[in-house]
Amino acid sequence: LLGGFLISIRKVEGLFKFSNAVYFVLIGSLLTAVYFVFLKYLTNFYNPWSLVLWVRAGIYMGLGFLLFFKSYRKIFIETAKAFRHDSIIPLTFFNIVFGIAGVFSMYYAVSLYSVSLVSVLGGFGPLFVLIFASFVAFKFPKILKEELGKKVIAYKLIAIFLMFIGLFL
Repeated sequence: LLGGFLISIRKVEGLFKFSNAVYFVLIGSLLTAVYFVFLKYLTNFYNPWSLVLWVRAGIYMGLGFLLFFKSYRKIFIETAKAFRHDSIIPLTFFNIVFGIAGVFSMYYAVSLYSVSLVSVLGGFGPLFVLIFASFVAFKFPKILKEELGKKVIAYKLIAIFLMFIGLFL
C-alpha cells in the first residue's frame, strides 16, 4: 500500500501531492476484489474459455448500451475516426491479442488456484508496466511520453520494491 502511494505522489509547486488517480485506484481495487471473488465462484460452473467469452460479451453489450446516449456516441465516432490511421491498426490488433491472452491466463489461473493467490500475483503488474513503458518511451517517444531520469526510475523501483515486500508478506 505504501509503495502504491509513493508511486502516485507528484511534486507540484514545491509541494508533494497525491495524483487524483489514487482515488480511482482505490475504488478500482475494491471493484477488482469483488470481480475476482465472483470469477472464482463462476469457475465452478464454466471453463475459462466460456468465462472469457461471456464476460467479454457482457462488456460489449454494456458498451453498446452507452451508444444510446448522444454524448457517448459522439465520443465513439471521434475515436473511431482516429483509428483510420494505418499506424494505429497494428497496435490495436496486438493490444487486443495480448489483452485476450492475459485475461484467459488470469481466468485459467483462478480456475486452478486460490483466488487470493492469483490476485496477489497480479501485483507484479507494476513492474511489467514500468519495464514496458520505459522501453516504449525510450524507443518510441512519440507514442508514450514518460519521465526516464535516473531519479524517477529509482524512485519508481523503490516504490515497486515496497509493493513486492507487501505482496510477499
